[in-house]
Amino acid sequence: MIDRVSRLGNATREHLAIASVIGKDVPLSIWSDVAGIDDDDLIGVVERAVDTHLMEADHLGTTVRFVHALTRNALYERAPTTPSGMASFGCQLAHGNAPSESGCCCAPSSDGW
Repeated sequence: MIDRVSRLGNATREHLAIASVIGKDVPLSIWSDVAGIDDDDLIGVVERAVDTHLMEADHLGTTVRFVHALTRNALYERAPTTPSGMASFGCQLAHGNAPSESGCCCAPSSDGW
């Protein structure tokens, strides 16, 4: 499994690591937003992951899932580990948007709201 992941290239591995943080089932719209990747590039990542049997798509084509928990766990271990990186992911997952200039989309604005 690690060999299959290593052949995918750095960018694909990074995007799969982001997907692993989202969960076993990964809605494509959330993955795209959190990863900051456009739909065409995301479809390429998904196709490579499906072709190598790391993920499978649902029948609607709106969600993919990791085929095996070990795959997801291995990728999760390679996800951004800095506190700011994980906080950013958590914030984006919670609210579906990018962090603000202050570092988190949850952070209050300068006027206190």
